[in-house]
Amino acid sequence: MEAKRAAALKDNRCFSKTTLKVEYRMKPGANAQPVKFYKNGFGLSYGVYLISDCVPMRPLVKRSDKQKENDKKLGEIARKSSRRYQALLMAHDLMMMDNVVVLDTETTGLESDDQIIEIGVTDIKGNVLLEQRVRPSVPVNPEASNVHAICDVELEHEPCFLEIEPQLKQLLTGKTVVIFNAEFDIRLLNQTANAFGCDNAWIAALETVCAMFLSADILGPTNRYGTISLVDSMYSLGVRFRHQAHSAVGDAIATAEVIHAFSALHCHEYKQSNTI
Repeated sequence: MEAKRAAALKDNRCFSKTTLKVEYRMKPGANAQPVKFYKNGFGLSYGVYLISDCVPMRPLVKRSDKQKENDKKLGEIARKSSRRYQALLMAHDLMMMDNVVVLDTETTGLESDDQIIEIGVTDIKGNVLLEQRVRPSVPVNPEASNVHAICDVELEHEPCFLEIEPQLKQLLTGKTVVIFNAEFDIRLLNQTANAFGCDNAWIAALETVCAMFLSADILGPTNRYGTISLVDSMYSLGVRFRHQAHSAVGDAIATAEVIHAFSALHCHEYKQSNTI
């Protein structure tokens, strides 16, 4: 270190604060000013200083075993306090629970007057509990049909929501309901119930977990809304569709498998953290 400093001082070279600290254990003196400014790859400016205007920093002190152990404990506390860890723990807990179901829907569209046209419900292991198409009182938006490939003529002889509501209510009431983008599906459930004059108090009382926000906390958001799609989550985890994509039951099964993958990741990281 001393020889390296001496060589740089001899040539009176210029360095950024980071280089000074990491490579030379030096920092700008009290009255030191940058001799020039540059821009980094992110467009941010940084200054460089003559090494002759800099002063040595205190030597790095070797940390004791006790200090290293405390660092490890503090790091573990920080890790377990993170949103990512809490989301992984939630996914693991969901896999351990008996009263969890997964819900997904396909709809006539995205607007405030749109309705549900297909409902899929599975248990947390992906076993199908309900797969049902529903006849709406409004037409299917062509853009929505392009996604799920369901058109009006295919729904003409299906039951309306009023007819299947008792079965759906029985399946979901008293359960923890996992939904990818829970806000959307619950809104469409309410809109559909209102359209057919059903009492939707039971929908408001549902205990839901949004798998989309769990995924964003664990994998990181992939869009400007701070969320992540089901397909992107599956891709990141190496999960594949076992049923038709963009069908209610297919997406419900995929959501269950995403939760299962998060639970497995939690177990893997737990084992690793206890072997360090």
